[in-house]
Amino acid sequence: MRDASLAAQVLHTANAARFAGGREVTDVLRATVRMGQDSIRRLAITLGMRQGLKGGPAGDLHKVLLEHATATALIAQTLSSKQTEWDPAVCYTGGLLRNMGALGLASWSPERFETIREASKSNEFDARTWETTQFGISRETVGEWLAVEWGLPQEFKAVMAGDAHQDGRIELLIRLIDAAGSVATSYGLGVEAPEPERSAAEILERAGLDPTLADDLPETAAELLENPVL
Repeated sequence: MRDASLAAQVLHTANAARFAGGREVTDVLRATVRMGQDSIRRLAITLGMRQGLKGGPAGDLHKVLLEHATATALIAQTLSSKQTEWDPAVCYTGGLLRNMGALGLASWSPERFETIREASKSNEFDARTWETTQFGISRETVGEWLAVEWGLPQEFKAVMAGDAHQDGRIELLIRLIDAAGSVATSYGLGVEAPEPERSAAEILERAGLDPTLADDLPETAAELLENPVL
């Protein structure tokens, strides 16, 4: 374990009441065994996100991912304005949170995530499949961890986990937000390559949403992000 701050936090956490089962652990390897792989991953992701948001090595990737998240939130808010199932504010918040797991992965290892970003530009690789291959875990699993850690409501936990196997209302929320994310990607935002020649209306129709809602969306990312209140 080369990251000194992570090593220190692992030792601190392993000796906390939640994990401590007797003697104090002073060896990082033993602390890692005590905590388990999943707990170590959660800790590494959380620390990475803190550093990235402070302008650490993941800072540039954070900017790209947060720009996509902002666009997703604004699009989801607009799409929800003509349906009554969910308040636009909830859809906006869900859009911001949807791919928080990707932000966590980028924080954990900016170098690996940048490799995924570059490979996906060629349209020869699926970014999400590569994420799971590179990290051994999906952005949805990380998102669910974060939602639980932050104590978020069930609908946001489902959104961050990409769990569409929910009741009708939450399934609609996830479908709407995922469609908003695809539209944001079609604007050229984020780390994934947009689907070739697919319009916003086609994306919405494929998601089972009213394709005429695309008429209310700006034509470019610049227009969308220049007008944060739609």
